[in-house]
Amino acid sequence: MAESTRRGRGLRILVTVLGSVVLLVLIGLARGLTLSSAEQTEPISYTGTAAEEVDAVRFTMDVGEVRFADALRTTGLRADDGQRYEANGVWLVVPVTLTATTEPLATVHTVRLESGGHAYGLAAEMQPSSPPRLDPGIPEQQTFYFEIPEEHLDDPTLRVIAGGFDARLSAEAVVDLQLDEQQLANRVAEAADEIEVEDTDTSPDGGVAEDQEVDAGA
Repeated sequence: MAESTRRGRGLRILVTVLGSVVLLVLIGLARGLTLSSAEQTEPISYTGTAAEEVDAVRFTMDVGEVRFADALRTTGLRADDGQRYEANGVWLVVPVTLTATTEPLATVHTVRLESGGHAYGLAAEMQPSSPPRLDPGIPEQQTFYFEIPEEHLDDPTLRVIAGGFDARLSAEAVVDLQLDEQQLANRVAEAADEIEVEDTDTSPDGGVAEDQEVDAGA
């Protein structure tokens, strides 16, 4: 009888210990699956290639033919009309068509080109002082200008984030430009001497955005 009692007590202790272990494991998993407030509101990314329309749910983006140039020259109704901007490397001229899908999007928050482990913002000389508003079903054509050192040209990818005035809960389109090493070398060798930039509303500060190292976890 005593032996049976001891066995029953030992079994209860074992069950209690195992239950506690399972509970701790479940708590740990729950914590690991819980998103921080920043993670809950950061833009949702949708990926694609330049060969297709990328649907980021809140907007779509089509990328046109990427052009390469040694310099840009401004024309039209600009304060710097006739100014030539030589590239410290090469200019990538990326035409895109952005279309809001179901609701107006107040602004394009972020445009950057990632290439060779670095991220480049829009060249400030060519950057609009007020980003475009996107209305549902109405295509908005934009041209993005990036100045990239030739040694950093490797698997270029375009990132565009658009949404409301608050960047939280915006949508992000990530587009592989599909330019391999040989294609990039050919395009640089055949780069235009000069491409004209017409009627671009420039920002007052000027200057080219510095490149940043790309976070491998981004």
